[in-house]
Amino acid sequence: MKILTKEEEEAHYNATLKGGIKGGLIGLALVCTFPPAEAKVKFPKRQQLTLTRVEQQPTAHTSASPPSAASPSP
Repeated sequence: MKILTKEEEEAHYNATLKGGIKGGLIGLALVCTFPPAEAKVKFPKRQQLTLTRVEQQPTAHTSASPPSAASPSP
């Protein structure tokens, strides 16, 4: 097994780091440009999302309380 010098070790590390960053950026760009096909199947509501905020209409919420002993049961 060959013993690496400090310069060879640094050159290998820099090449590995440079290749990893380059591959990561290319992969990220591809995924952002061409999303995976199964994402349409797994997350169909994602396509309906908008960037604007939609105000929700107030809804009447009823609390589910247990029947009281004073009210007769049918």
